[in-house]
Amino acid sequence: MNKFVALVAMPLLLSAGIARADQAVGTVEKVDPATKTIWVGGNPYHIEDDAAPLSFADIAVGERVRLEFDGWQGATRDVYEADRAE
Repeated sequence: MNKFVALVAMPLLLSAGIARADQAVGTVEKVDPATKTIWVGGNPYHIEDDAAPLSFADIAVGERVRLEFDGWQGATRDVYEADRAE
């Protein structure tokens, strides 16, 4: 039984440290300058200071953006790259 638990638990423990990047594309619905958060597709995204090529100041409501993120603060995703989407 212990060997079975170890065989099942080991891959889960090893994969826990692997970062997984995700991407979102959509139209900016709301901008909150106080928290540097934007909403796309009903989800909040925090724009980090180095989310090049777009800075937070470059993003406006109604603009179509592509966001790459891999972190979470509760329900908010931490964006490490933001760009205009086609």
